[in-house]
Amino acid sequence: MGKITLTEEPLERSAPVYEHLQPIVDALTRSGNKLACRDRWGSSKEGFVCYLQQPIDFTLVRAMFSLPESIVLSEQRDLIACSKTWATIYGSIAPRGEW
Repeated sequence: MGKITLTEEPLERSAPVYEHLQPIVDALTRSGNKLACRDRWGSSKEGFVCYLQQPIDFTLVRAMFSLPESIVLSEQRDLIACSKTWATIYGSIAPRGEW
């Protein structure tokens, strides 16, 4: 089975700016990671964020997805960020409840 190719930003204008990163969140939660907040996405002063309780499985992400240059993987900071939409997935975050 081939890799899933992600776009640099959402395909539809009316879609949330983080929509193109949602397949990564889905794959990580299916593999056992858990959301640190009740809702998948929330907003911060930096942009839209998704917090995961466990570290991001970068090996899984690289194996499953073909990523554009605008989606940056940072194992050192345990995050996946889009430089075009400012949406970020963070790993290793303690449970936080609601947004």
